[in-house]
Parts: sequence; C-alpha cells; structure tokens
Amino acid sequence: MEAFPVDHSIPGAAAFAVETSAGLVVYTGDLRRHGRWREKTEAFLQALEGREVFLLIAEGTRLEEGGPARTEDEVKAALHRELSGERWRGAPVAVDFAPRNLERLLACLEVAEEVRRRLVVTVKDAYLLYGLAHAEPDPWKEVLKRVLILREAKGNTPGWEEHLWTQKDMPLQEAGVEAIAKDPGACLLAFGFYEVNRLLDLRLLEAALGREARRGAYIFSNSYWADQEQVLDLRVLLAWLRRLDFRLLPEGLADLPQDPAGVRNSFHTSGHAPREDLLEVVRRLRPRYLLPVHTERPERWRELLLGEGTKVLLRE
Repeated sequence: MEAFPVDHSIPGAAAFAVETSAGLVVYTGDLRRHGRWREKTEAFLQALEGREVFLLIAEGTRLEEGGPARTEDEVKAALHRELSGERWRGAPVAVDFAPRNLERLLACLEVAEEVRRRLVVTVKDAYLLYGLAHAEPDPWKEVLKRVLILREAKGNTPGWEEHLWTQKDMPLQEAGVEAIAKDPGACLLAFGFYEVNRLLDLRLLEAALGREARRGAYIFSNSYWADQEQVLDLRVLLAWLRRLDFRLLPEGLADLPQDPAGVRNSFHTSGHAPREDLLEVVRRLRPRYLLPVHTERPERWRELLLGEGTKVLLRE
C-alpha cells in the first residue's frame, strides 16, 4: 500500500493506492488543490499518472459546484483587508472557523501579526497544536509559541489540560479574559459558537473596568449549515451576537438564507475540490472503473464522464 499526503483543510489527509489481484485500486480521500499545500495533491497525481488504475474510489463532495475555487490565499487576503482598516481598530474581533481547520488558524495568526494583534486560541486548540508539534514540528511547534492560549479559572482541570500547562518542552503564552478586556483591540479571538460565553465574559469585564464597549466583529469563516439543528444553533448565536453588540460578517448571512452558498463569503473556502478539479483527477488517473463516495449525486459522474472510457459503478 502507498500513502500520498494531499491538500485538505485538516492536516494529515491522504490518498491511498493498493495493488490487488485485479489491479491498482486508488482512493482519493478528501482533497483539494486550492489550499496552502496544493502541491501535495499535485505530487499524488504525478506519482500515479501513467500507471494503470483499475478502480478509483473518488470523493465528490462538491461535484455540483463549478467554477474555480476561492483559494486559502484569497481568504487570508480578505481577512487582512477587513482587519487592517479603521473600522475595527481597537474593537474586539472573533473569527469562527472549524476546530481542526488549522490552515485557517495559520492564516488568522499571520493576519493578526500583520495588523498588530495577538491570536488567542482556546486550550483545546492549543492541545491539538501541541500534539501536532510532536508529530510534525514544522510548522506547528513555532505556531504554538506564537499564539496566546485562553486560560480560565476552573474548579476541576481535566488531566489533558493539566498536562498541557505543566509540560516543560514547549513554552506557552497564556491570556485570561480579564487581560483581553483591558485592550480588546490587541487580540484576534479564535472563538466560535461554543465560545460565545467568553464574549459575554468579555463584555461584563469591560463594563467592570469602566471601558466603553465598542461594537465588535464576528467573522464567519466556517462551513455553511447543513441541517435544521445547525440552523437552530445559529439562531442562538445570532441572538447572542445582537445582545453583545457584535456584527456578523459577511452581513448577508445574518438572515440565515436558505441557500447560504448564494452569499459571497470571502472569509471562507471549502476543504474539498470543486467539479473541474475532481474531473481533472479522474482524467489524469484514467481509471477503468470509478466508484463514487461522499456525494449526494453519484450518478452525476456518469453524465460528466460520458464517452471517456471510465465506467462509473452505481447501485442500479
């Protein structure tokens, strides 16, 4: 079996190739070509191009989405534009992205440093970085040194968290909500739905310090909602943001549109390849058979590959 690292929003994504009695079987895993590590996907394709692929098991999460994908570089540039102007100078800003989307965390860290803020992450984020720093020191060990880690008083500290704070091999920088409240504009908060209570604490502490609270920004840099339960969570989030005087960005998402993909969100891009890139993967590997996975419309592959010599396996 051969493993090939590929570009994806979560570190460690890989494609696999296995020699079987029938021939070479290849599984793409989740992949894309518009992230920071797009060359990994290209290296995977180059390694297998020209080999006879019997079966390709291919993801198709965004098979229905055409056009070029927004790159992670463009997302970072959009974040920089938003935070480098006067609009949010001195104001609290939170960026909501998926907990394991560490490429987005890297972009937020770099933008924060460029606009003279410090990125504040949760202790769970820090523990993930700590684990990655042992598995892959470059770049995660340096990243862990550069972030501020939110530290809160607790009656009972879990063992994993106690280990993080007491370990000796990697220096950590901590920040409490009290310190953030003294100068909210000095930080960029990597907070999401489950950290909205920290934004409440921030506002209460600002009031206790006699600070005049400035309207904050809550940048939605996350995947769109996919079911009713997520919509209900977002309604709760939006109610709290209104109460705490945080503006949701992009503003078009504040009404929870039925088709959120129709709202241009320059602060997010998918961890999955769009249709054209998926088709290029198949055309370069030229499999005899294709087995669709991770898609709601597997029959679409048959339409797109009509006459190209690859047989798409579907449940008839």
